Amino acid sequence: SIQMSTYLQHAHPQAMQLLQQQQQQQQQQQQQQQQQQQQQQQQQQLQQQQVQHSSMIPSTHPQNAAALY
Repeated sequence: SIQMSTYLQHAHPQAMQLLQQQQQQQQQQQQQQQQQQQQQQQQQQLQQQQVQHSSMIPSTHPQNAAALY
């Protein structure tokens, strides 16, 4: 693989640049996908917490519930 890359660098410098750009783009896309997945998980957790709080608050603290809204 090393011999191929050195051959490409000498023979096709533009091709090497294209290959490197493609690799960088793929890495960036993977990172973005991971970040999106993490954000979705956090949003789901927040929604679950909100549901738990809203079901608890009215029965125990009606004044606090009114203050929140």
